[in-house]
Amino acid sequence: MIFDPAGTIKHDVFIEQDDVLYGAAPSVLEFYTRAHARKTHHVVIQDLDVSPEIAERALQLVRANGPVTSAFCASASSAILRQIPGFEGCGQTMFPNRLAADFAKIRGVREQKLYEYDDADKRVALEAYDPNRIKQK
Repeated sequence: MIFDPAGTIKHDVFIEQDDVLYGAAPSVLEFYTRAHARKTHHVVIQDLDVSPEIAERALQLVRANGPVTSAFCASASSAILRQIPGFEGCGQTMFPNRLAADFAKIRGVREQKLYEYDDADKRVALEAYDPNRIKQK
């Protein structure tokens, strides 16, 4: 699943309920990430391995959160993270860069940056996406 607070990614490959996207196979996750990267925006990808219990707690919290209003994505994400054991160091913030900086301080976080030069309008990438052309990893 992907928590997509105040998200604008809509596609037939996703089952969405209240900003939670289900069906995020690796190829779909790659599409989701690449749809956000374009010539006007780069994407910072932060990964962290967690236990099944922590993953379940995160899922419960995002499901209970409900939909997020536009411009409140970092606020909702940081509020949820602060309720998960091991993530209490993430401060409550409205600013995505601040949240990313706090998250990067957690032991074990891996980070990479994705730069692409697609059209500035991410709808172009969404319309061009063909799930049959993407290999399952």
